[in-house]
Amino acid sequence: MSDLSLKKKRPDPHPLDYDWRFTQESTDKLLRTLDNSKSALLLGTPSLAYKLIEEERNFTLIDRQFIENMPFQVNLDIGIALPIEKRFDSIVIDAPWYPKDIIRWISWANKCLTPGGLIYTTIWPESTRPTASNEREQIFSWLRSWANFTIEEECMSYDQPPYETISKKFNSEFSEEKRWFHGGLLTIKPFQDVELAPKLNRCNSWQRYTIDHLQLAIRNDKENSEPILGEIDGSYGWIWPHISKRALGREDIGFWSSNNNASKLIGSEKLIIMLEVYLGMRNLNEIVSLNCDYDFFKDFFKSWSIPYNCPEKVKKWQHHE
Repeated sequence: MSDLSLKKKRPDPHPLDYDWRFTQESTDKLLRTLDNSKSALLLGTPSLAYKLIEEERNFTLIDRQFIENMPFQVNLDIGIALPIEKRFDSIVIDAPWYPKDIIRWISWANKCLTPGGLIYTTIWPESTRPTASNEREQIFSWLRSWANFTIEEECMSYDQPPYETISKKFNSEFSEEKRWFHGGLLTIKPFQDVELAPKLNRCNSWQRYTIDHLQLAIRNDKENSEPILGEIDGSYGWIWPHISKRALGREDIGFWSSNNNASKLIGSEKLIIMLEVYLGMRNLNEIVSLNCDYDFFKDFFKSWSIPYNCPEKVKKWQHHE
């Protein structure tokens, strides 16, 4: 299967995953760093995996989301899982751009590195947010205690995901919320071992779905009442106009699509059942015992452009945030 056909099968990025995908130029740059590598480990970098498939190179991809027809992948959450036992001479990382995440990912990668190997990781620029400079220095100070490293600034670029394009249309202050356009690249060569950083907190459980290119997420609140949906303060109808994890109101989102449709939600258990009936994953008879207005929710799903009755296209998985 060609590199292009693999990419076509990948769903659109979802805001929950902090998923900005490398431009072709950045992917090619990372590919060049691996020219002399005999065994590469890729952490959260499927874009690079496609190029290595194209060149018939050896690699292992680790990502928490299953990617259809992607060989050599291990599905786990680096934030909470133990490092794998296999060792690699080169490791490439694209972690969420927050200090606890990147420290966890780098320390996790170090456990998988052969002696003399190199770790390459993206890092946010100082323009990302007001605290970015201090956060970067926190990372650098930690690294100095156990590794040598260099940084190449603003050399990594990302394609704009659909959810960001949509947010930009509805947010007049978008340029203030997103002040970065390029990331840096750290090259790390350890001179001693380092302790694995603590697990990341995972307070929320999300039921996730992919339907062709669309992704959906429902936060499990374990409520079995009739679902109540509501617009979020600061949203434009059902459109969530932000990309920042720190945006006010983000914590209220209970139902979220990769098109940045977002809603408050009470009653996730019955909404999940009705969505799965709508998608054709469950029998329509299961609606009877719910005592819910299924026709209302069916129309609501259609208003979010969720495909109807297509069970063969649906992939279902769990995500802990």
